[in-house]
Amino acid sequence: KAVAVNLKLGNETRKEFEKKVLRKSASQIKAYWSKRVFSGKGKPPPELVSDKDVLTMVASDSNVIAYIDAASVDDTVKVIKVF
Repeated sequence: KAVAVNLKLGNETRKEFEKKVLRKSASQIKAYWSKRVFSGKGKPPPELVSDKDVLTMVASDSNVIAYIDAASVDDTVKVIKVF
């Protein structure tokens, strides 16, 4: 089972991911998760502060999936898709 993680709200890479991949605004994402939490049907992915934190988590757990700035990628993780 894959476990997704997010970068912190306001992070430029997160904004780009939400716009280009999810095709949603930050307020739309917030509304989605608010409904899920209120209904007991889910909770948002944990948020990490930096690309480095994301790399560390992904490298240490093969079930974790995330996005980061392409410039931050190193050989500790496998890239699935570049946008």
